[in-house]
Amino acid sequence: AVINWNNGVPANGGEKCVAFLNLDTGNYDAILPKSGNGFGTLTYSLAELGGEGLDTTKRYRVHYYENDQGGWGWGQLNYIDLVGDIYNVGLSITNTPVTDLTTTSATFNATFNPTGSVFDLYVYWGTNDGGAAEGAWGHTNYIGSYTNGSSTNLAFSTYGLVQGQEYNYRFLAQNDATNLWGAPTITFTTYDQPIVNNSTGATPQVGHAMLNGELTAGGQADITVYWGMSDGGT
Repeated sequence: AVINWNNGVPANGGEKCVAFLNLDTGNYDAILPKSGNGFGTLTYSLAELGGEGLDTTKRYRVHYYENDQGGWGWGQLNYIDLVGDIYNVGLSITNTPVTDLTTTSATFNATFNPTGSVFDLYVYWGTNDGGAAEGAWGHTNYIGSYTNGSSTNLAFSTYGLVQGQEYNYRFLAQNDATNLWGAPTITFTTYDQPIVNNSTGATPQVGHAMLNGELTAGGQADITVYWGMSDGGT
């Protein structure tokens, strides 16, 4: 984020501050000072703003204060510009586990908080985890355009997957100012033909027995145990 302002009374060289008012608590969570007059530029990344005290899950109003008038308060401010990812304070995207999983299909999910701007949403997926490199993913699909609002659940269903194959996915929020990748990368395996064995067999006790088995392939399956006084085969 880049903060530019032209400030102060030309004859004085007091302290000037850009302050971030937390709209939820009414407190100033971060105050960025500058001494002297005239045009000045301060550059802060979103992580650095967090280090100054901003909570990236909250909403803020930016105020300008100076003490050239003999006390702290509103003074002469010619202009203030906010550019870059300062707009992303409070923005978040979180990838969440796959749902509706079958042998050849799945639904990819995420939660998106589109605070402060308009974003195009995409999902990147494939058999390799491409990280934050768009070209390293096997597939991409456009989800839609989202703007200022409350938290939104994102979902994309895909078909024609390979049975028993491992896949990965991440969502991406994108506009002219920034690319924001959702985290963490979600990894899943489509269902496969289940394979079971009888593991250690039966563990007999007086009046009852524990019947043991193990699912060794297929990812997930409904399992039924058959038992009796004779072997019924398959």
